[in-house]
Amino acid sequence: MAINGISNGSTGSYTAPSPPAPEGAPGRRSADPAPAPPPPQPAPAARLPDRNLAPVPPVTLQPVQPVQYRGYLIDITA
Repeated sequence: MAINGISNGSTGSYTAPSPPAPEGAPGRRSADPAPAPPPPQPAPAARLPDRNLAPVPPVTLQPVQPVQYRGYLIDITA
C-alpha cells in the first residue's frame, strides 16, 4: 500500500479479528436452560353497564311445519 508515494510493504489486505464469543447470562452455567417466561395474565372480564333495563317479553314459538324445497319434502318434526 502506498500513501503519497511511500510504500510500507503492505499488500493492502486487512483481515478483521474474529468477534469475541457470546457470554452466557451472569450467574448461570451455559448448560442450564433459561427459565420459562411467566404465563400470560388473562384479560379482565367484561362488565355490563349498570342499567335498569325493562324485562324482555316472552316469545311464543309455533310448531315446526314440513316444507317443500326444490321438489323435496323437508320434515324436521321427528
